[in-house]
Amino acid sequence: MKDLYKENTELKIQNTRLLKKCQTLWSNLANARQTIKEYKILLQDLENPIDRNAPLDEIARAVSHASGVGISEMRSPNRERHNVIARQVFFYIGRRAGFSWLQLGQFMLRDHSTAIHGYRQIQDLISLPKSNFVEVQTYIHAREILAARDAERYQSI
Repeated sequence: MKDLYKENTELKIQNTRLLKKCQTLWSNLANARQTIKEYKILLQDLENPIDRNAPLDEIARAVSHASGVGISEMRSPNRERHNVIARQVFFYIGRRAGFSWLQLGQFMLRDHSTAIHGYRQIQDLISLPKSNFVEVQTYIHAREILAARDAERYQSI
C-alpha cells in the first residue's frame, strides 16, 4: 500500500512539472506568434506607403496597426478599452506631431476636450518609470511604424 501511495505521489509531481513545461512552451509560442504578427504588419506598412498629404490618416493608420483596432472602430462611439487606448495614443502622437486639439478631435469625431484628456492620459503613463502598460506599448509600436516611413517628420514624437 505504501508503494502505491509513493508511486501516486511521484506521478502527481511529474504531472505538475510536465504541466508547467507545457504552459511555458505555450506562452513562448504565443509570444512568437505576436512578434511575427507585428513584423508582418510593419512589412505591410512599408510596402503600402500612405499619401504624404494626409498625415492624420497616416498617424491613424499606424496606431491602428500597432493596436490592432481599425480606424472605423477608433472613430466609433464604442468605449471598449482597446478602442479608447487606440484613440488616446492617436491624440498623443497627433498632438506631438503639431496638430491642434480641434483637428485631432474632429478627425476622431470627438470634442477637443476628449483629445486633451486622451493626450494627458498617455503622457502620464509614459512618464512613469519602466511602465509596461498596453497604452505605452501601443504608442511605442506606432511611433516605430511612423519613424520607419518618415524618420525626419516623426523624429521628435
